[in-house]
Amino acid sequence: MKRKTFVPMALSLLCLSACGGGKVDPNKTTVEFWGWGDEVEVSIFKDIVKKYNANNKDDIYVKFSTQPASGYAAKLESALRNQKAPEIFFVGDADIKKYVANNWLEDITGRVEASASIKTDEMWQAGINRYRYNATTHTSTPSDPLYCLPKDLGPSVIFYNEDAFKAVGINIVSKKASEIAEEDERHGFYEKNGQKYFNNKISMTKEEELALSKLLTKSHNASSPTNFGFYTEWWFNYVWSMGGDCIKVGDDGYYHWTLGDQTKSTCTYEGTTVSTRDVFQQFVDLSTKDKVMPKPSSVPSSDKTAFFEQQYFAMMVGIRANVAEFRQYCDFNWNVAPLSHYEGGTVEGHSGSMGYGMSKFSSDEKKNAAFKFMEYMAGAEGQTELSKTGFSIPNQKELAKEIIREETSPSNAEIFLDYVETQRGGDWTFLPDTQWIDLWAGALNQDVLNGDMTLDTFFANYQSQTDATLKLYGKVGE
Repeated sequence: MKRKTFVPMALSLLCLSACGGGKVDPNKTTVEFWGWGDEVEVSIFKDIVKKYNANNKDDIYVKFSTQPASGYAAKLESALRNQKAPEIFFVGDADIKKYVANNWLEDITGRVEASASIKTDEMWQAGINRYRYNATTHTSTPSDPLYCLPKDLGPSVIFYNEDAFKAVGINIVSKKASEIAEEDERHGFYEKNGQKYFNNKISMTKEEELALSKLLTKSHNASSPTNFGFYTEWWFNYVWSMGGDCIKVGDDGYYHWTLGDQTKSTCTYEGTTVSTRDVFQQFVDLSTKDKVMPKPSSVPSSDKTAFFEQQYFAMMVGIRANVAEFRQYCDFNWNVAPLSHYEGGTVEGHSGSMGYGMSKFSSDEKKNAAFKFMEYMAGAEGQTELSKTGFSIPNQKELAKEIIREETSPSNAEIFLDYVETQRGGDWTFLPDTQWIDLWAGALNQDVLNGDMTLDTFFANYQSQTDATLKLYGKVGE
């Protein structure tokens, strides 16, 4: 299907803005609900709210106000800061710590524990624990206060163009390692008897991923139907797979920026042990040295899905949210596969999530009504309705498994479930704000990945600045 022309998201959602749910009933408790999404998701939310307003027996009326995606967090923060926020609203996993630290969110721990319909032990713990936070100890453990119920969870995977793979002579296999007898066939990408194979059930090593990417890049293989073999905007999978990270607690009790750490791990690449710095360089090399990935200057992050749909690159690291769009706009066969890993390492990645939060400044009557609606939205009925878009994985394990079993596009959708519980939030979820990231992210995403700045210069410019900023967050645990 040909991709349609979009109005900018902020404008399109502003046009959709108005309120969903029908006419306000003055005899009912009215709660305002802020959210955002694409056209399909907003339409489903409106239908869910309309159904809730018509059928709930608690004399509650929900006024759904869609907001522009662009600037949503800033608008909500302003409303919370001025104590004029709606009763219930979307809270991104990047914002939960800041909102709690500022005492803007209602602690819903007691309400959830008393709820007959919300069973947190039946939810993905990688989702529910993302919305727990102790502002004193800066921890998010199962015993910490709960401030939101997860609306969704979106694991990251490799989306790939099956038609492009077949065009360069790759045979596609879909078998788990336990189903394969021959050891030399238990790989994500391999050659045997003169034939090339890709198994969408098994994680590729980084060496296999690069070899496959070159086969699907025109500068390496003139017969490739795609310009580039690979695209990712995230370093997480590289660094986390070998056990590294971007910040770690030092002996002094403060966080330190560790993307440049040169300590060797037990993981290997081409038989040689690697450090965090080594694998970070390999991430940069995708666009600057190996040239299997386009530079950011030619593919804006906001347009990456459109480039995949136009078959500009054959593989793209994306999240569950991309499924809904690809179902609508890809006019070729596509599927999903696990993220890659380093030899001796693990398959690691990040997942996106959004939660439902409540304002601390609402009246008790409004809070009680808002929580009842939250129970509905985070419960089986609301989650089932939302899953119809393909946008996200339901927050409940058994419900998610049931829905994924029925999916045919993508046919390998169970991969999302294989990693939903092990993937964590991106670096934007680590601390109460992203000031420590904002220092260097622009230089990385533009200068470094475009090949205009070396990593030596990058770390020389930003290491001391970032460490100094991290120190402002105080000692860990104090």
